[in-house]
Amino acid sequence: MSRFDAIRKRNLAASCPPSPVQDRFLNPDQACWADRHEAYRHPPGDMLADGFAPAGMTNTDFTVIRHEGEFHLFGVGGFPGCFTNWPGQYEHIFHATTGDLVDWTVHGKAVWPHPDNAYECNKVWPPYVLRHGGGFAMVYCGLDFDNCQCLCLVFSDDLFRWRRYEANPIVDAGRLNWTLKRPDGKVRHCRDPHVEKVGDVCYLYYATVAADGNPAVGLAASEDLRRWDDLGPCLKRTGGWVPESPLVLARGGKYYLMPLPNDRLYESDDPTDFHGARQVPVSSDVKVVAPEIFDRRGDDEFLIGFYGHKGPRISMGVMTWRADRVEIRHVSRPGELAAWGLG
Repeated sequence: MSRFDAIRKRNLAASCPPSPVQDRFLNPDQACWADRHEAYRHPPGDMLADGFAPAGMTNTDFTVIRHEGEFHLFGVGGFPGCFTNWPGQYEHIFHATTGDLVDWTVHGKAVWPHPDNAYECNKVWPPYVLRHGGGFAMVYCGLDFDNCQCLCLVFSDDLFRWRRYEANPIVDAGRLNWTLKRPDGKVRHCRDPHVEKVGDVCYLYYATVAADGNPAVGLAASEDLRRWDDLGPCLKRTGGWVPESPLVLARGGKYYLMPLPNDRLYESDDPTDFHGARQVPVSSDVKVVAPEIFDRRGDDEFLIGFYGHKGPRISMGVMTWRADRVEIRHVSRPGELAAWGLG
């Protein structure tokens, strides 16, 4: 007999007048409280002029993919006034959708820390989503309780339900001989993935630090997203901060890498090597941090999102190639999206 049997017997014997069973107790499709409140699902305000973030939250690094007429955005959710390492701050990846970049719907969490995986038990950070095998794949950053980082992978059939890859992490920078290690052998910087497919190879770029102390963009390659080969650093810089949020795009037979700070693009004929690359200056009318591509028209105009102009909220802009430079112009009114069939 358990010491708690008497308590259980008493509680089960408690009486209360019966109530009709409400459908919402049984219906698996019943919306939760947040889904029933428009202020949460559709954040109030002017999303173009003021930037987008879920109601009451902030957003920094993100990824976006267009599917069946809608943009699906996956971002790192935070809260105003909180430091990065505070509980709840930047702990999960949220999912939001929009058809016109004006009216947004927030769907809640997509990926969150896994308590049984030591390498991602603390937080999950910036993702990158791509199409894969009739469905989708997401590469993201996992953090342990020492805030050391690695890259992990999840898969989805519909962009709403995600399942972890059984052999995570796919990039454990602590096992690489060219990265800067802490005394315990861990790597502090291994984040901000971007995947660019060239032929049948997917190249994975990420922000890290080389063993010689130089900030670097690391590179890995895969033909199936499951087995990854380390290709070392594809770019190293002398001094400065980590080259966060590396964006890579193909244009006119060349490849362009834009890591933080976002004041230049590195141009190369080879997507695996940006050492000694020609630098193309980038100017903008607002502060641009961590840009991502929403759409493009040919090789000269790209519709992008970024944060920085309105703090930790996503703003929109148009990135235009000129003869000797690239210009970014902030988009603040729906009419400015008409050329893109949006707004």
